[in-house]
Amino acid sequence: MSWSESPKPLKVGIGKDIRKMISEKGLDIPNSQISTGLMAYTQTEVYQKSLIEFSSRFNLDDIVDGEVTDK
Repeated sequence: MSWSESPKPLKVGIGKDIRKMISEKGLDIPNSQISTGLMAYTQTEVYQKSLIEFSSRFNLDDIVDGEVTDK
């Protein structure tokens, strides 16, 4: 994704995928920092607007992995 594109909605549960990837790479990033970063990102106005723009959610590989719902 380039900076000129809208962010795409993340799949539900992507935090677990991020934690797994970090562990597999041997990185030491606390779960609290991952959660804080995800919360900060998903609370931005531009991300919230992407939930209206897109009908699909995307995983770390930019593959559709779920749908945006009213919930």
